[in-house]
Amino acid sequence: MLIMDGEAVVRGCEDVNKRLGKGKAVFWQQGEGHETFSKHKMTAIVIEGKELDPAAWMPQAEMEEEIGC
Repeated sequence: MLIMDGEAVVRGCEDVNKRLGKGKAVFWQQGEGHETFSKHKMTAIVIEGKELDPAAWMPQAEMEEEIGC
């Protein structure tokens, strides 16, 4: 999920809320439980697929920092 505008709060595998702002992205593995919400307006792009490779767009350190896994 890529935040295009506004702010999202996401919760993933560690059950910890993380705030994501405009231009930030998060990736969940297939079957991984997660939750996303916003207290204000948010516009996001969500992409799902079996062959996605987030490392092609995001360095691993950034992915770990964002989702906390």
